[in-house]
Amino acid sequence: MRRGVQVARRAWPRATPAAAGSKHFASHDASGFLSKSLRLPDRVPQDSIDAVHAMLQSGYIYRYSPSPGSVPEASLAELEFAECVGAKYAIGCNSGGSGIFLALHAVGVKPGDEVLCNAPSFTAAPSAIALANAVPVLVDASPDMTMDLDDLEEKITPGQTKFLLLIHSAPSAPRENLHADVVGAFF
Repeated sequence: MRRGVQVARRAWPRATPAAAGSKHFASHDASGFLSKSLRLPDRVPQDSIDAVHAMLQSGYIYRYSPSPGSVPEASLAELEFAECVGAKYAIGCNSGGSGIFLALHAVGVKPGDEVLCNAPSFTAAPSAIALANAVPVLVDASPDMTMDLDDLEEKITPGQTKFLLLIHSAPSAPRENLHADVVGAFF
């Protein structure tokens, strides 16, 4: 119940290898991580296409309800996502850059703060940092495409560097090699 409105929980269509076409579907590798060829497009299951079509026809696609007492699909998706990941709240954004911008504000980035960010990244990360009136500082990658810890250490400006933003924009790149104890040594 939210603001006096009963929110109907429904199960979102889940893609399955049978529905998506097994050769085009992501699978989990031996370590449990999601693995998918980026050369092949994902097929959208028919039940997902039908759900999107029904939503578009309903008019409930915007942040605000078209009528009192109704709950738009965006709000339902946020509630379901928060529940799925065990969070109290979730907010949907129109893009990754918008999400990064909101996250920077949520953690308290202030104008002039330096925010370190891995260099091999999409432009959304440094652009969101600049939009927050902070200073993006790009940290080089090592040959294995993880953050170069020596460059990270060189790029830290005492008193000005306040945050480290790790962006994982290349699904084929190895997982980042920074652990809490390593980052803790620098900040």
